[in-house]
Amino acid sequence: MKTANETGIQQHLKAVERAASGLPAARRQELVADLAERLDITLAERPAGVRNVLRGLVAQRTVATTAPKEKTEATTTPRRGSVHPLVPVLLSALAFPAAALALPAAAGPVIGLVIRAVGLVLLWMSAHWTYKEKWNGTAMTFLVPVAFVQGQHFFDYDDTAVIITNTLVTGLPLVGAVWLWAVRRP
Repeated sequence: MKTANETGIQQHLKAVERAASGLPAARRQELVADLAERLDITLAERPAGVRNVLRGLVAQRTVATTAPKEKTEATTTPRRGSVHPLVPVLLSALAFPAAALALPAAAGPVIGLVIRAVGLVLLWMSAHWTYKEKWNGTAMTFLVPVAFVQGQHFFDYDDTAVIITNTLVTGLPLVGAVWLWAVRRP
């Protein structure tokens, strides 16, 4: 026959297990086993009685509802924006000029555009800038330069307009990158 101590502990553990029924079975068993181990240690240290020990414990529902939070906080993936802020800034600003200079004429601009797009994806996933700053950075490093290049293809620019367009296509992303770096949050 079980003693009153064992019965009180078993009732408490069953109540916690019922309250944690929303958890996966393995996690629920782990929670109950941890709690049982803590109870054994506490009873060994303070033989004041099971009732006093159980009275000092947190309510069963509280234990069961905080258990999923504790587990997920410890095992979650890194937060958004875990990439260093310099990566999207450099990819957005320097990809097009570097690729255009380093690669053949046909492939350079296309690869530069793809690298710049990757930089923008990283920019938008980052937690280092606000929504408004991300839009401003996107406009300066991608949208306006692409619009100028497309305008150069659709309209017959004279030599001066081509020089201005190429300067803007190269310079505006650099200005945007410096601005993004200046307004970033730590």
